[in-house]
Amino acid sequence: MSERDLAVEQGKSEEVRPHGREIAGKRRFTRNIGFGVASALLLAAFLALGSGQAKASPSAGAQVAVGISVSFGPPPIPVYEQPWCPGPGYFWTPGYWAWDPDYGYYWVPGTWVLAPFAGALWTPGYWGWDPGISLFIWHGGYWGTRVGFYGGINYGFGYFGRGYDGGEWRGREFFYNRDVTRINVVNIRNVYVNRVSIRNDSRVSYNGGEGGIDARASRGDMRAYQERRQGPVAMQNRQETMARRTPDARWSQNHGQPRVAATPTAGRFMGRDVVRATGAGGNYRFEQQARQPQQQRGGYRPFGRPQQQQQQPRQMQQQQQRGGYRPFGQQQQQPRQQQQRQQEQQMQMRQQQQRQQQQRGGYRSFEQQPRQQQQRQMQQQQRQQEQQMRQQQQQQRQMQQRQPRPQRQNQMGGAPKQQRGNPGRQAKPEKNKAGHGDGHGGGHGGGRK
Repeated sequence: MSERDLAVEQGKSEEVRPHGREIAGKRRFTRNIGFGVASALLLAAFLALGSGQAKASPSAGAQVAVGISVSFGPPPIPVYEQPWCPGPGYFWTPGYWAWDPDYGYYWVPGTWVLAPFAGALWTPGYWGWDPGISLFIWHGGYWGTRVGFYGGINYGFGYFGRGYDGGEWRGREFFYNRDVTRINVVNIRNVYVNRVSIRNDSRVSYNGGEGGIDARASRGDMRAYQERRQGPVAMQNRQETMARRTPDARWSQNHGQPRVAATPTAGRFMGRDVVRATGAGGNYRFEQQARQPQQQRGGYRPFGRPQQQQQQPRQMQQQQQRGGYRPFGQQQQQPRQQQQRQQEQQMQMRQQQQRQQQQRGGYRSFEQQPRQQQQRQMQQQQRQQEQQMRQQQQQQRQMQQRQPRPQRQNQMGGAPKQQRGNPGRQAKPEKNKAGHGDGHGGGHGGGRK
């Protein structure tokens, strides 16, 4: 008999139970780890199947594509200078082209933001071509302890396609490389100089596809994505929101040369420190598609359901023509300008209906109903009274026409001609030739003897 069985028989279950709970806890922990690994493998297989082959996608394994997808690539990166760093602890986040379903591509200016934690480095987002669904997918940027893969895009100012050469962390302080970063040594003393040779002088802003950057994620880039990371901070989101609301930031108006290309701090698009683009980054390969109306170009499709979208292209085109197309998952996140346009259209329709009802004489506002009803009742009563007066006057005229003339004069207050001369004397009856009065009373009106 084993020691464990002997302990149970001797009643020493108190010493065995903790060991049993420890074993059960280890089993549950092992089961959870196995389930997590299986879920990760299933997710990787699903992404590989959704994007065709993992080797064919330049972003495979680097980071998960989250966001939107467009059928044509963004414009080149404009030419601009970096604004001066406002102070120690600020980190440079380069500008990029973002997408809006109503306005198309718009430029989000580069800016300086405070690092969210000591040792934080920013990995910019990028547009990558996915041959499995034939779309350009936006891969959002993130903060981490390493700079990951950002498509090999040359954003400038330290981001020349791979890694970051604009500075480095030394303990809890960030040191800036003056060779590629605009630093005022009066305000910032943590500086050094490291000559950087730019390997990629292209200003193309997308990876893969026709004319795109040919770059793949390395193992170090994959490890950077798997480590601790977080999304953009609040000031970065504010910068993108303000750029979306700025008409001049849209490519349809600036044609690749935005008026606000970079800002010293996030959310401030006015002032003498705001940097303006000195030129476009080059010829735009997809200019014709970008100039087409939204209904014709069909540029926006939500990422994640490519097969269903390919099976139902006609329905999406009909919805776009009716102006009712909204991407899946963003029914409650419409732009404010689109909501304002809808409200204005509804107001115009209501005003038009009100005008039509007023022309027909049937429109009444809720507040004016009692007052207008009283006015109509009073007008109706007045018309009835006038009609009654006219009827009475008409009846009187008819009665006057039927009566003889003397009686009509008596009724009117007049007197016969005989009584007018001497009202105290009575008129004598006229005698006829036979002397019998008027011949109707049997001689009561005869003459005197």
